[in-house]
Amino acid sequence: MAGMVWLSGFFAVALGLFLERPLFVGILLVGGLAVTVFLWLLLTASWMNGWTQTGTQNQPETLTGSVFSAFMTALIVVSLGIGLIVGRFGSPPLGFDPLEGLMTPPSDELVAALAEVEQRCAAVNQSLPLEVTQVTLSELFGDAKARYFQAQFDAPVTIESVPGVGFVVAESSRGGEGGELVSRFYALDDGEKLTASADQLGELEGIAVVDLLWVEKFRTLFWSYLDKTEEGVVIAVAANPVENGKFDVAAAQTIFKTSPRVVPANNVQNGGRLEHLPGEGLVLTVGDLGLVASRLGEQAWVNESARFVQIDTGYAATYLIDPETLESRQFTTGHRNPQGLVFDSETGIIWSSEHGPQGGEELNQLKEGSDYGWLDGTFGRPYDGFDLLREDPAFRQEYLEKVGLSGLDRWCADPGGGYQAPYALLATESVAPSQLALLPAGSLGDPASPRRLLMGTLGNQSLWVADIGGEHLDNWRRVSIGERIRDLFVTPDGDIILGFDSGRLMLITASF
Repeated sequence: MAGMVWLSGFFAVALGLFLERPLFVGILLVGGLAVTVFLWLLLTASWMNGWTQTGTQNQPETLTGSVFSAFMTALIVVSLGIGLIVGRFGSPPLGFDPLEGLMTPPSDELVAALAEVEQRCAAVNQSLPLEVTQVTLSELFGDAKARYFQAQFDAPVTIESVPGVGFVVAESSRGGEGGELVSRFYALDDGEKLTASADQLGELEGIAVVDLLWVEKFRTLFWSYLDKTEEGVVIAVAANPVENGKFDVAAAQTIFKTSPRVVPANNVQNGGRLEHLPGEGLVLTVGDLGLVASRLGEQAWVNESARFVQIDTGYAATYLIDPETLESRQFTTGHRNPQGLVFDSETGIIWSSEHGPQGGEELNQLKEGSDYGWLDGTFGRPYDGFDLLREDPAFRQEYLEKVGLSGLDRWCADPGGGYQAPYALLATESVAPSQLALLPAGSLGDPASPRRLLMGTLGNQSLWVADIGGEHLDNWRRVSIGERIRDLFVTPDGDIILGFDSGRLMLITASF
């Protein structure tokens, strides 16, 4: 009989995963069955006791009242414990609540507010994302071919061409045992390309290099990095002079740091892209470090930490840094995780790609002094949807007390006046855009090809390409690469190098 009760417990666990209220379902199923078994055994024991007293069978009374009561009491306690442990394991796919009559339903006001926000999300999905055509590499670049570099690394990589040194590659590990950050620099002979071997130039602990940028005017390789200590993290920029083809990581000097250190919610929403604006300085992107909620179930932005991130610390922004005077100022605000950055000198446009919440990933034209809206509003929706407010009374009560219905106003909504709208939303799903680059006209063996904007993606694992027509981008296409593209770089010859999270590098060229 104990086996029957334990079996019922497993059944309750399985069913509880599918039902709206697994806690109560588990208690009712397991507890109810335990009581049923108890009564059944009690009747059976009474019948056996009466049978043995008739003397028709010479059989001892093995189920005495005291032993039986103790056994069944323990069995019921264990069974009810199983029901409690079934717990709350998330939203079920069945879409109905078998105990709806016992639960407090959402108010009419909340139902109306949820209907309104979901209508907004549906409208965004239909009208705003880019129209992108899936193509093959040959359809996109003609006779160009893609090949992996022979050199392979152990972590995500970023790459830059440095005169006299070759291709400088930085690999950065952001996890591992104890979550330690480690970055290593390598040089690849740019005359060898695919057959190149990597010569290590240096190693730095406690940091994760995000981006490399060579600026000829200063004969300096700048690199942005995530600096992590027990007190928290900062986003920083280092200047690494290169003299006579000699690159020494130990000679780098930090020229900018965000302040103060904060404890991030993750190590990935840090931004960290660099670009040079001639006559102005360096532009650095800084993310929100995951401190602004992208899910309804996250409460970080409820307790004012979101305002702390943007107003008190200046995270979730971009900065303009003068490498000579070391002066800096905030350039733009309202960014969640800007992972791509490129300056088009022919049009004067600074293009930036940005991770948003679900369906809210953006391509922006950065304009100094503009606020791009993040944390006050987004065209995206929470990653965990809105069902928590319908299905979980405890969460619903906490959300309405701490946030209120006005908290729904930020989802799938234009932030309104005073904010800079994105140039485009990228997709209704999360493609996770990464670095941007410009491909000159006539590249990859096609003299008739126009200037193009390139964008890598992490989640979509594709290379996105658009034709540049003045201030506008047209004819969006994407080709599947099958790797998470962390970085991309266009060589002086017009070839494309992709850097992957796997630690591999790929060259796209027509020169094979």
